[in-house]
Amino acid sequence: MKKLFYFLLITTVLYSCGNEEVSSDTESNKIEKEKLRRDDISISVSTEDIAETGEIFQISYEVNERVESFNPPSFEGFDVLSGPATSSFSSTSIINGQRKEEIKTSYAYTISAQNPGNYTIAPASVSIDGFDYFSDSVQVKIIGEAQNTNQNQISQNS
Repeated sequence: MKKLFYFLLITTVLYSCGNEEVSSDTESNKIEKEKLRRDDISISVSTEDIAETGEIFQISYEVNERVESFNPPSFEGFDVLSGPATSSFSSTSIINGQRKEEIKTSYAYTISAQNPGNYTIAPASVSIDGFDYFSDSVQVKIIGEAQNTNQNQISQNS
């Protein structure tokens, strides 16, 4: 009977020690799997450097990852005529056992400015894996005469 008691005692102790190791492994796995801010994510922005008043042009943002949410700038001083036009691209290749994945997500806006001047379009931001990433701001010079479409229509109707 004592042998059975010791056997059960030793089995219980070994079992509980084994569980502690499993739980500590689980905790270290949680730390390893925890999302870390990535340095390989970039947001490029492209648009015209110089445009004329009333000219319609595009501003595009391209991200090299799948995006959870996109937050555009306010486009202060510009009329947003359309957008965002969203597109996604994904490619996977395996060469000599090496897997390479390429992902691109794009957002395009069609904009126009009615007044000449030097404008700064603020950065856009994206959320990926719970972290925010920002594009650069963009400088656009608008040249020509100010356009007021409402006044032009009133003048033509008189």
